[in-house]
Amino acid sequence: MTGATELDEARQPGTPGIVRSTAGLGPALGLHTDHELKAWPGPFSAIVAGLKKAEFRRNDRGFRTGDWLLLREWEPDSRQYTGRWRHVQVTDMTAGFGIPDGFVMMSFRFHGAQRQRKRRGFTASA
Repeated sequence: MTGATELDEARQPGTPGIVRSTAGLGPALGLHTDHELKAWPGPFSAIVAGLKKAEFRRNDRGFRTGDWLLLREWEPDSRQYTGRWRHVQVTDMTAGFGIPDGFVMMSFRFHGAQRQRKRRGFTASA
């Protein structure tokens, strides 16, 4: 990559893969948080295949509509990342309505293979 993007400029030193909104103005500036999350092989494969388009998670990161999720496949037995990943954007969030406090249901979408970004040695999985 030759030039820094708005997303790269918002990254805080020492927090790889995590973007913090500058002075809390992220949404006003069109920036959103980029969350890096572990995804176990079964659900990850369903996401890659396009069969799984939502995620139920503890909302311990302040997820918001428009945020980006970097889903990295995690092998729980070996306790290591596999090297496969997918970058998706949160399109809708639901809390309440029977969902326990502190949890959210997030819907997300891909932006096609061309939207998958090369990140620090990761390559998009097929």
